[in-house]
Amino acid sequence: MLFGLDKNLETLKDLAKADSLPHGFIFYGPEMVGKFTAAKALASYFEKKDWDFEGVLEDAHIIQPDEEGTIGIDAVREIKTFVYQKPNFSKYRTLILDEAERMTEAAENALLKVAEEPPESSLIILIVREPELLSATLRSRFQKIYFGEWNEEDLEEYLKKDKKYPASDAKKLAELSGGKVGLAILLKTDEEFKERMTVALKYLESAPPVRSELIKKLQEDETWNIERFLDDLALALVAKYEGSKGFASAYHALMETRQNFGYYNLSPKIQMEALSQKLELRM
Repeated sequence: MLFGLDKNLETLKDLAKADSLPHGFIFYGPEMVGKFTAAKALASYFEKKDWDFEGVLEDAHIIQPDEEGTIGIDAVREIKTFVYQKPNFSKYRTLILDEAERMTEAAENALLKVAEEPPESSLIILIVREPELLSATLRSRFQKIYFGEWNEEDLEEYLKKDKKYPASDAKKLAELSGGKVGLAILLKTDEEFKERMTVALKYLESAPPVRSELIKKLQEDETWNIERFLDDLALALVAKYEGSKGFASAYHALMETRQNFGYYNLSPKIQMEALSQKLELRM
């Protein structure tokens, strides 16, 4: 059993044993608190009877945003092909749609048709930060389960006992990550990610003129990617400002900018200046 996720996973296991598992779930809550991990663990349990199985699963499939940061109609066609096949080893064909709020309108409409008449052996899990980022019609077809931030003491204990981090590191990471286990692990293990988070937080904490200079400096690096930077900003925004006044509107403005870059050939300078003003007004 995965420490920190055991209550939600036990609920899901009880539903499965009672043959009352619905054909679709929305796992929602803050970024990096274990929603994706729980979805994979559930698929592992159904196929291998093991929550912590790390190998390849024959009857599970994961869909994530493409390089443009969206999930389009082609991905939903892929979903249809997968869920309408019979499972090989598991009771269910488990489809995990990560960052489902990145679906295009056409993709949502196509998925709705699947959700309205799902195959008996299908289980579709949508992972989102907020259910409201999906259309009301689509989310009405799925049972919602909330995943919250970990208690700081529990996260510290997990990092010490399960991840074998030194006690001093575990304590500091539990504090810095705001109860987000995925963020704590990345801050410990990925130096490049740590540097990117530092830059993203600096941008959010700065006034618009300083932000403009920071973007200009970042653009001097030919390897810099505006869309990855927007993803970093979203994560940093959630990590530091979630729950504060104006967070929701700031997050939506950021997501809208990120999605626009996926669809259009836009000027990074103009778009980032516009976003900067929105964040300044809404933080």
